[in-house]
Amino acid sequence: MLKISFMTEVGHRLARYKAQSLLGFPQTRPLSLTVSITQKCNSRCKTCNIWKDPRNEQPGKELTLDEYDKIFRSIGRSVIWYTLSGGEPFLRKDIVEIVRSIIKNSAPKVLIIPTNGLLVDRIVRETERILSILPLHATLIINLSLDGIGERHDEIRGVPGNFARFMKTFNALKELKKTYPHSFELGVHSVVSKFNVEKILELFDYVKKRLVPDSYICEIAENREELLNVTDHIAPSIDLYERTIRPLQHEIRESLLRNKGITGLIQAFRLKYYDYVITEMREKRRIIPCYAGRVSAQISPWGDVWPCCILAYKADMGNLRDFDLDFNKFWHSAKAAQVRNQVFKGDCYCPMANVHYTNMTLTPKAMMGVMGNYLGARMGMK
Repeated sequence: MLKISFMTEVGHRLARYKAQSLLGFPQTRPLSLTVSITQKCNSRCKTCNIWKDPRNEQPGKELTLDEYDKIFRSIGRSVIWYTLSGGEPFLRKDIVEIVRSIIKNSAPKVLIIPTNGLLVDRIVRETERILSILPLHATLIINLSLDGIGERHDEIRGVPGNFARFMKTFNALKELKKTYPHSFELGVHSVVSKFNVEKILELFDYVKKRLVPDSYICEIAENREELLNVTDHIAPSIDLYERTIRPLQHEIRESLLRNKGITGLIQAFRLKYYDYVITEMREKRRIIPCYAGRVSAQISPWGDVWPCCILAYKADMGNLRDFDLDFNKFWHSAKAAQVRNQVFKGDCYCPMANVHYTNMTLTPKAMMGVMGNYLGARMGMK
């Protein structure tokens, strides 16, 4: 039912988004929104410098719960796919109340929260609280970060004992899933970088045979303005990346035979996403139109709104505090329109998964590939 309602909602908006991108009207609001609720992080990853942001130490900078409530109230029921990111999202002690505000003011069908798994007790406790208030039509997806096995993970993540705490959090959440089998999906997320690419197939095997999560995400390390790492050499060569991703695609095809609903649909998207990323990074060009800033956007912890986290501060659309936290007033401002048009007509390309998923929903050829993956698996096709 969730899969059907999600795709129906996307279908209803498809023509409006296409017309708006080409003609400038009618007015639309985003379908997917990433809300970075903090830049603070208790990891010290080799691939990310977000924890070094000096604003993390300045009190009163982050949006408050009351401010979030006003923002979500102005957004209304437009956004059906929310991602609460960081930093480490569970460092916000009011994360459950932020989710409660989203539920009260919106009708989210998907809520995703990535986490490094370090705060074992808090993550498990707050996840259970979120699940207890989640509407019947919604799915919560917790994605736990894992970049290696044992000490390798600790080394890449910069925290001794991280792997042990990851395992405690994962096992506790897997136990919690027994209580919420229909509304809770537990995923594992790996960043493929130059620090682990040679061992990534070993990690795939470990995740598949030992952890058995509902889903497994594997993305190439990205240079993002948001992560303060644009000059860092962190990504593997595209040849190495492709060699590691092809076996994962095979695993996804097999998993589609047993996964239904939103989990199966997301995996069908991911299967096609990997094809696009490999082609784009190899050919160094955009393969499908980009609707970042139109269909999807990101709110920083300080109220800045970006089309995506790759461009971030380079394509700042404005700050919600300058619009009295009225998202609609901001979204239809002249500067926001200018930035989204620059993105749509631009030539940037990137491997960002969230943006690709929304771009794919608005590209008929891509959606044919996604649904072909999904329905083909349902019919037992290879």
